[in-house]
Amino acid sequence: DGTERHPERPRMEALRSARVAVAGLGPWGSNLARNFHELADLVWLCDSDPGKGDFATRYPQARFTSDFDEMLADDSLDAVVVATDSGGIQKEAYWYGVPCVTLRDTTEWVETIEAGWNRLVGTDPVEIAAALADPPRAAERPELYGDGHAAERIAGHLGTMGRR
Repeated sequence: DGTERHPERPRMEALRSARVAVAGLGPWGSNLARNFHELADLVWLCDSDPGKGDFATRYPQARFTSDFDEMLADDSLDAVVVATDSGGIQKEAYWYGVPCVTLRDTTEWVETIEAGWNRLVGTDPVEIAAALADPPRAAERPELYGDGHAAERIAGHLGTMGRR
């Protein structure tokens, strides 16, 4: 079957069933969209520029949105591939409980790695395929960045300050 000569082949085959979204459709993102269209089940395309929807017509099976939150809310995704210089996207993926495979060698959000929700793979295609075929998913998702209710608690405390 050729796997002796190409040990990455089983990983590449496993990737074909992964439901993948690509966010950021600039020059790098358009290459990612093309590659993941060939390698996986490309189901979402996202760009903050609604005009990139024209680009999305190349991939009719994929839904286009300019709303990153809408895309990340799809809990059937196995992976979100983001072409951006924003490390914050890794953090946002964590908030939504979406596994993140980061095509970098370092990250400023090391806690997402330590919690098991993000994996650094660099740019090696074999490592990328392996990570997407078996995306990071920890059993738990601790509140690394708070629970989203800090403002309510602060307002509650401030409201009681003048009553003492």
